[in-house]
Amino acid sequence: MSLTKVSYSMISGACANVLDFGAKGDGTTNDTAAIQAAVDSLSSNGGAVYFPAGRYKVVPPTATTGCIWVHYNNITLFGDGAASVITTGTDSSAVPIHVCSTNDLTVSPSSISTAVLNFVCHDLAVNGSGVSTYYALAYGRGILMRVVTNAIVEDCFVTNMSMIGICSEGGNGKFLINGNIVTNYFYTAINYNGRSYQSIISNNICFGSNASANSVSIQANGPCTIENNTIYGSLGDWKSTRLNSS
Repeated sequence: MSLTKVSYSMISGACANVLDFGAKGDGTTNDTAAIQAAVDSLSSNGGAVYFPAGRYKVVPPTATTGCIWVHYNNITLFGDGAASVITTGTDSSAVPIHVCSTNDLTVSPSSISTAVLNFVCHDLAVNGSGVSTYYALAYGRGILMRVVTNAIVEDCFVTNMSMIGICSEGGNGKFLINGNIVTNYFYTAINYNGRSYQSIISNNICFGSNASANSVSIQANGPCTIENNTIYGSLGDWKSTRLNSS
């Protein structure tokens, strides 16, 4: 006999299946509220949110917020690999996954005083609009972590984001970004714009930037380990970019 949603909420470190909260995963239904309910059900003790195979359409609740908002500590998002897809449709500004104590993309990380701790995302696919658009603010990022410390993003497939595939802003390092495939990004595949000490960016595959003057495949500010990543150009006029670590 399987656990019910009510039983899940009574277990520390429990697993919340997004289908139990009303998500359809059919690629057309707006699943944002259902997924958010699954995340919010773990507010007390943390735990994992599971996305079974399917296509989960998400949209920003407002013009200044991310779609799925993770603002609790000790949260894991995971699925069945490439079969579990979070998609934003045609909205090039959308941020499918926003990990931050405040869900306001217009707020500078320097103004955010509370960090989110111990975030994990693995075995998920994140799909954007496929339209290359420059956004000065924190829009158009696939997995966006703002003022997050101690995080793992592993074995995810992030594609078609208008700006950045996997992005960290602010925070205090201790990240592992490993084994991801990031393709078709306007600006950067993996951008660590924060304190990157004690962090590792490894074994990722990045290809398909627009090769603009400011485009890089992997960028990290501060001392960290960047190793065994594969960077190349593909897909018609998409071109390989340079590695920037400083």
